[in-house]
Amino acid sequence: DLGDGAEGVGKMLNLLAESKGAELYHDVNDILDRIFCLVPGETGLLATPTILCLLHHHPSAVLNGLLAQSLPYGAHFVSLWRSLAQSTSVNDILRHLIRCLGGALFVEGKQHHRDPIAAHQPLSAVSALSEMFSEHSLAPTLRAYFPELFSTLLMVLGAYIGAQPPSHTPTNKASSLFIPNRNVMKLVPSLETCRTLRSLLEAVGCTKGSTALEDCKKLEFENKITVLSPCVSPLMKHVIESEDRSCVAKIVTSVNSYPCKTQSQKILVASVRAALICHGTSLDPVLLDSVIDSVLDGLSEANQSILVCSYKALASFAYLDHQQVGRHKDAVLEALVCGIEKYDPESQDVALEAMTGLGLLLPQLPHNTLSPIIIPIAITLKPFFEKENVALRCKALQVFGQLTTFNLSSEKESLREQLLGNLVCFLMYINETNAEVANTCRATLYQSVQLLDDSKMNEAVSKFIAQEMSSTSTQYYDFLSALAEGLVSCVPDSIHTLLMTALNYSKSSQPMVKSNAALFIGLLYHAWDREDALIGSISTRLMSLLKDSHPNVRMKAAQALSLLYVKSDPYQTTPIENSTEVHEENKEETFTSPFK
Repeated sequence: DLGDGAEGVGKMLNLLAESKGAELYHDVNDILDRIFCLVPGETGLLATPTILCLLHHHPSAVLNGLLAQSLPYGAHFVSLWRSLAQSTSVNDILRHLIRCLGGALFVEGKQHHRDPIAAHQPLSAVSALSEMFSEHSLAPTLRAYFPELFSTLLMVLGAYIGAQPPSHTPTNKASSLFIPNRNVMKLVPSLETCRTLRSLLEAVGCTKGSTALEDCKKLEFENKITVLSPCVSPLMKHVIESEDRSCVAKIVTSVNSYPCKTQSQKILVASVRAALICHGTSLDPVLLDSVIDSVLDGLSEANQSILVCSYKALASFAYLDHQQVGRHKDAVLEALVCGIEKYDPESQDVALEAMTGLGLLLPQLPHNTLSPIIIPIAITLKPFFEKENVALRCKALQVFGQLTTFNLSSEKESLREQLLGNLVCFLMYINETNAEVANTCRATLYQSVQLLDDSKMNEAVSKFIAQEMSSTSTQYYDFLSALAEGLVSCVPDSIHTLLMTALNYSKSSQPMVKSNAALFIGLLYHAWDREDALIGSISTRLMSLLKDSHPNVRMKAAQALSLLYVKSDPYQTTPIENSTEVHEENKEETFTSPFK
């Protein structure tokens, strides 16, 4: 029985390896095959000295033979790799495993719409490293190899997203034969790689970095890049904080220049670049320049997920120091505006991230440098004010509000025109049922109305903007009435255009917008008190709204019709001219812009 004579077998193998090891190159695979296939279970541990001796003579052949063994590793194989971690050849072993992962084809390909299959050798190398990292005595060596190991495992993790385990293991007798391996089906390659990466981080003392990958446990059930991407920023933050500058520089250089082979790797690299820019104040400026250049070059990608990550990176650009911002501001500004202009309804997050970056960057730039771009940006933002995507809509309104606060005397008149072109839109949605949209409209109006330099307008907005203004409330009526008087006073030449715009809104499919438009038309025309050719179109439109199915629309249309032909306002509850008092219930209310 081999079990009874296992110790003797082990000694014989060891003697053979010591005396003839240099001559056994062509027999390495055969020897390993017999050790692991014929010697039962735990007794295989007795062959460890033999393997170490062969490793001394033929390191590559032995390691490749070990990596060809079946997954997942049994207890005796786990002990073998831990023994190798304590051997004098550990540096050669680590370098070999890094080479295996560095130039490997991680997946066998994707066929017939099936998920790609993880290649056996690199997955075996990941498992081997996982066992070696658990050996505490290896920690000093791991610190020396940390940049290479970290960046390599991170890229392997990206490659294995969505990959399935290899269900067959090639035999040592003929490469064309395969043995079904049911146990390996329990492995999730991306999860195994994540565990190995976490073991590395814990081994070198970066426990916070390991904790940042805690949520990647979900990869077992949801093997997607969307699980990994949110973990990248905190991971890189803790690695940057815990490692010295030279180590971080090696990691950044390696990841930033990595030749990605899969989409998930490209998304991962884009996420890493975004994290590096976000936490890049401590990075070497030259290194950071290369990351920014890579992000800008990556904007030519067609994949929307990669573009979202790239624009997130540019959004973080505003947090860098002034010298860094100054070197790249023109290219970044152009890229952000381009990201908004190339709006794709199928991927609205690209435009959202571009707007976010624009909103963060503009206040950091000298205002006198914004003159050539401020009006084109305002025009670019206009189509987004009424998008169904609430986040996109609010961000566009916020950025427009920012533009109007810049003290640019040369562009003030042009900005006034942009405000008047969008004013009716703001008024139509200022009492939107979605609180975020309503508050953003109010804040934008509060900021931009200062461009008109009119006390009545400023007073009307300041007085009513913080009050409850549902479409049916008296406050909304009083607000529009006061605003209409202010508009007639300060921009009389624009009233005709404002009425035309409001007429278009009266054809909206939304009852709230139709009723608001009808009321605004009536109040503005009443305050204007002038004969105009529009009266026919206005009357016809309001008459048609009297037949609308929504009661509030019919009510506002009736109010507006009466205002067209009456000199005094029968519905005014708070005249703006003779009273600057606020309603008792609202006298303590103040409005604070959310942008401050």
